[in-house]
Amino acid sequence: MAVPNVHDDIVENFRTNCVGFAAFTILVWDHIDTLATEVRAQSAPTLSNDRLSLCLRRDL
Repeated sequence: MAVPNVHDDIVENFRTNCVGFAAFTILVWDHIDTLATEVRAQSAPTLSNDRLSLCLRRDL
């Protein structure tokens, strides 16, 4: 059985860290980018007859 190359392990570890950092950065950017829209959509809900009937039907 061959001894693993240390350089290959370091390169693989670095690539894994880069991909993890990129994924986390995209996740944070998505939250920052859409936060205002989500807050605006949820802060002033309107209670229409259609929405009220949907809530009542769901509970029955």
